[in-house]
Amino acid sequence: MRRLGLLLLLVVALAAALWRWQPGDEGTATAPGTTGAVPGYVATDAELVDTGEDGQPQFRLQATRISQQHLGAVVELEQPRIDYQGTTRWQLSARTGTLPQDASSVNFSGEVRAVAERGREAPLVIRTETLDIDLIKRRAETSAAVAVELGRNQLGATGMHADMKADALRLESAVHGEYAR
Repeated sequence: MRRLGLLLLLVVALAAALWRWQPGDEGTATAPGTTGAVPGYVATDAELVDTGEDGQPQFRLQATRISQQHLGAVVELEQPRIDYQGTTRWQLSARTGTLPQDASSVNFSGEVRAVAERGREAPLVIRTETLDIDLIKRRAETSAAVAVELGRNQLGATGMHADMKADALRLESAVHGEYAR
């Protein structure tokens, strides 16, 4: 996880350096109308990869746009997607997301979708409007309404906790479902 934080810091530093330097610039550090605060950055079609001790990817975070208004602000994500590889492959996506400075978690919102694929079995599909994801522990949770599909079987609930490492899903309340053979 430290590598992701260092990578994020490197991206911020590079973006700040490129923003500050312009051909023909006499070294002015601030743009017109700013107060001299360290500027943020914008990256399009970006991918952040966190690797484990063995050098293998733990997860990939992709977004059509990653931006930060200023150093220290949360990182904003457009159309973010996270891929976890393991016994079960988890893909999580949303319309938008935010990533705090420590990059240990991410918050997804708007048309959130989580898909768990395991070999030839039918994929488990979860839909909700908000999802808080702990990137290190590989856990996701929401208190919003949740729709779960597994083949032709459907469940609905309010609130959910998913442990992507242990392949466990817990629906919190108002659970109702339809089972089809």
